[in-house]
Amino acid sequence: MKRVIGRLFILLALLWPGWLAFQIPPASAAQQTVRIGAFNFYPGIFKAKDGSIQGFYVDTLAEIARLEGWRIEYVYGNWADGIARIKNGEVDLITSVAWTSERAQFLDYGKVPLLTVWGELYVPRKASLNSIKEVEGKRVAVMKGDFNGASFRNMVQKFGINCRFVEYGNFEEIFQAIVAGRVDAGVVNNTFGAAKQYQYGLVSSGIIFNPFDIFLATAKGRNPQLLATLDSYLASWRRTQDSPYHKARERWSHGDAASLHVVPPWLAPTLIGLVLFLAAAGVFIILLRLQVRKKTSEVVRQAADRKMIEDTLFFINECGARQRADELLYGINRYLAGALDADYAFVAQLTPDRRSARTHGFYARSGGCTDITYRLAGTPCDNVVGKSICVYPQGVTELFPEDEILRTMAVEGYAAVPLWDSQGEGIGLLGVMSRSPLRNSPLIETLLGIASSRAAQELEAMHQLSRLADQNAQQAQHIAEKKRSEELLLEYLKVIECSRDLICVLDRDYRYRMANGAFLRYHNLTTEQVVGRTVAEVAGEELFAQIRHHLDACLAGQSVRFDMERSFPERGVRTVTVTYTPVEEQGGNARIACVISDQTEKKHLEEQLRQSQKMEAIGHLAGGIAHDFNNILTVIVGYGNFLDLDGSLNALQHEQVGQIIAAAERGSQLTRGLLTFSRKQVMNPRTQDLNALVGQVQKFLLRIIGEDVDLQFTPAPEPLHVLADGSQLEQVLVNLSTNARDAMPDGGTLTIETCWQQVDEAYARSQGYGAPGRYACIIVSDSGSGMDRATRDRIFEPFFSTKEVGKGTGLGMSIVYGIVKQHKGFINVYSEPGEGTTFKVYLPEASSGAGADASDPDRAAPVPGTETILVAEDDAGVRGLVESLLKKYGYQVVLAMDGNDCVEKFLEHRGRIDLILMDVIMPGKNGKEAFDEIKRIDPAARVLYSSGYTADFMKTRGVFDDNVELIMKPVQPMTLLHKVRELLDRRAGAGQG
Repeated sequence: MKRVIGRLFILLALLWPGWLAFQIPPASAAQQTVRIGAFNFYPGIFKAKDGSIQGFYVDTLAEIARLEGWRIEYVYGNWADGIARIKNGEVDLITSVAWTSERAQFLDYGKVPLLTVWGELYVPRKASLNSIKEVEGKRVAVMKGDFNGASFRNMVQKFGINCRFVEYGNFEEIFQAIVAGRVDAGVVNNTFGAAKQYQYGLVSSGIIFNPFDIFLATAKGRNPQLLATLDSYLASWRRTQDSPYHKARERWSHGDAASLHVVPPWLAPTLIGLVLFLAAAGVFIILLRLQVRKKTSEVVRQAADRKMIEDTLFFINECGARQRADELLYGINRYLAGALDADYAFVAQLTPDRRSARTHGFYARSGGCTDITYRLAGTPCDNVVGKSICVYPQGVTELFPEDEILRTMAVEGYAAVPLWDSQGEGIGLLGVMSRSPLRNSPLIETLLGIASSRAAQELEAMHQLSRLADQNAQQAQHIAEKKRSEELLLEYLKVIECSRDLICVLDRDYRYRMANGAFLRYHNLTTEQVVGRTVAEVAGEELFAQIRHHLDACLAGQSVRFDMERSFPERGVRTVTVTYTPVEEQGGNARIACVISDQTEKKHLEEQLRQSQKMEAIGHLAGGIAHDFNNILTVIVGYGNFLDLDGSLNALQHEQVGQIIAAAERGSQLTRGLLTFSRKQVMNPRTQDLNALVGQVQKFLLRIIGEDVDLQFTPAPEPLHVLADGSQLEQVLVNLSTNARDAMPDGGTLTIETCWQQVDEAYARSQGYGAPGRYACIIVSDSGSGMDRATRDRIFEPFFSTKEVGKGTGLGMSIVYGIVKQHKGFINVYSEPGEGTTFKVYLPEASSGAGADASDPDRAAPVPGTETILVAEDDAGVRGLVESLLKKYGYQVVLAMDGNDCVEKFLEHRGRIDLILMDVIMPGKNGKEAFDEIKRIDPAARVLYSSGYTADFMKTRGVFDDNVELIMKPVQPMTLLHKVRELLDRRAGAGQG
């Protein structure tokens, strides 16, 4: 054993210098010339326009030559020339050589591959060659002596496909032949095709095949040292990311030539290592076994990867021959997810705005996923589309925290390649995602690169088919419309003839070629008087001069629309909208289609709507004024009643107090009028016969209109039942009759008539409110002086009056307007100067059973009380009045100035307050807010609200609901005392029960 170990050490000593010489390139070797066979293999090696040899291999070899001190000399020709020159010794080295048994007879190969490439079949952009079966009968160009061409020949023979092959000297000539139409397709490798397809306007057919490694090679047995030196540099540089090898690839890469990184052959170093390990001892033998096992597994993995690449190429070709569109893309995605052990796979296409992408055939291993559209910003896809391949083996969700899709799907690993169309534009991406880290990045890049060509081709084809389908649909629609137009021409002419709009057609000379019936009627002309004549002859020189620039603009191709005032025979001045539309007939003859719409009625309705809106706004203002005025009147009426009840006043003083109360009552009536106008007055609606109501008020009207006015009443033959407040309708009749009397200072006739009227939807819409249906109508007419249009337009405005100063408030007609609207009715006025005036009031028919009669409460003084009442009122005058009134009738009173003070006073007198009398609208807490807080303290508390606002108004503001007790200001003292007593007695009765 010792002898064996000793001999091994001697052998190691003998081999060691040679080992070092083999592994370490000499730092300062004597300069030598290396002749390299060059040919057109863009972008690896090629001749530029200036005659220099350039490319990926050239940059890599130049850096090695610089380090070794070599002088590089390139001998240019085609591929066949290069093979011949390496055989006869004219060159020392040739690049891009695939291994074949035939070539191995006269070539020595490097042990480190330059690239892993595959063959592709390229065709013109508009060619319909998409699968291997469609090569049948085609002319296919191949490079003479090329391994790709030989592989393609074998593949078509296996499929039993007959095609004619044409040989060329290099790939450049193949692309030129395709463009010139000498062949139908051409076989090149993927690196050349990806780099040159856009220059020649060609695309990959999606038929890809036979991945293989390419090497550097020398003549058999002539330059082993040269190959060894090159292998040592390539082995080191391929493992280093920023090495000259990778920099050269990045410089010349076009983003489509993904490669499978092949681990360098390990046999020779392992054999030498074996000798060293055997010499070192048994421990080295163990390490050697581990190394052998590791290298063996790598070889097995490489074989599996290569088998996977071949299977992928076969699948892409077979799948592409059977399927199309989303079905094909889904199949590719499903295959990639299974092959790469990924959870998701997808093809995504850019949307037109290029800010988002839409997936096609999205595949999820767990199922249940559908295609989605998502924004690119903040996602890893944004780094891929139109750029380059991106692989994030793990941690991708943390790298892109804004991507909600990654987070939702719990993605850990991500890889994607860009997809390019035939113009070289980025159109989308193909990628896979996994919930666990991705393994074997080189294999992932290679498989995605293989599938990307077919996926990109399919996306572009889908886009083109979609556009073609849209064009065909549009064309079919155009044909159908053209056919229908002939059938509908007569019908269109009938529609035009029956149209209310004025329609005509003018030619370039401003002559009428057609005019419909409405046009002729408005102008009071016949067809013979219009057709064939010019605008100036029909409408006059003045109008023609006014509109000529519009006609010229339309003849220039513009659509024109404008409004104007036009005078028509027997119709007067009308407001019209004129529309000119250019029409180009066959032969380039320009015509003008003219439509004139009479907008006079529409303008009138718009004016009515604006008037209604203005009246509504003024009504809100009037309601607010009435609220404040009510507080003032409450004090005046209250204290006036106090004085009137005082027995110490003499007769004159009682009369004076009566005048004060009467004046306050008139102010109260004015306030009610304002509230009525603003539709905030409380109504007491009952179902009643309008004929009977007018009959009752007729006697009173005779007294106010005077003896020189003849009153005539014509009732409807049947009852007119309406749901209305009788006193308010009496006020309407009084106000209308008073106005009629003032319009007839020398006497005349006042006529009141009742009838039923049916209001349709168009009329209700013209009023701006209300609903269609059956309405009872009161028609009040006089034979007075009448009104002009300006007066009619303002007749219902508050404070507008035609009477002399001091003879009218200007509120009469506005109050009428408010009452009618509050009853959900309409009112219209018809009048002309000197022709009298007619008012029509429409009230909706009452439904059966509507409107219960209400009895008036007893106004006698109630029995005095002894209870304690908490009064909350922000107006000091009203607060003092209520305190005096309640104390006079025996009640104990606690005063509060606002809502907050009310809650505090309730707490202070807790258990002794029998009733709260509270204003609704107060500063700070309003009445409801204060009482809600009190109810939380004492659920048994009772409240009586008072307000100048109505219940309806406060309900709409959410102050309270229908179940509360409310007394309206200005309130009569007896009314307030009765209400207080009623609530106190009701509480006492509930307590006994």
